[in-house]
Amino acid sequence: MRISVYDSLDLILRELGKRIQEYRVKMNMTQCDLATKSGVSLRTITAIENGKNSSVESLVRILKTLNLENSLNSIVPDTSEVVTVKQITPKKRYKAPKRVSTWKWEE
Repeated sequence: MRISVYDSLDLILRELGKRIQEYRVKMNMTQCDLATKSGVSLRTITAIENGKNSSVESLVRILKTLNLENSLNSIVPDTSEVVTVKQITPKKRYKAPKRVSTWKWEE
């Protein structure tokens, strides 16, 4: 499932937990292995994989242990890599210069 801006927080947490679990299993790691290597408790690993709220520190430790730390750059990009769009000012309409009339009434 692709995470969308329209998804609820609970749905996003469940999807992230599911992805972490799938990645851990593909790396042939048990929850105990991941807990030991990441320094995060087994209870926290279980909670995250079940879509429960956890600390950012725990998430980062888990991602580093799963060799997914590069994915952190896509969460919050480095501002030096952000391309800013130059603010475009609307073009002004061309106005011809006013003509000064040299015409005078004859007296």
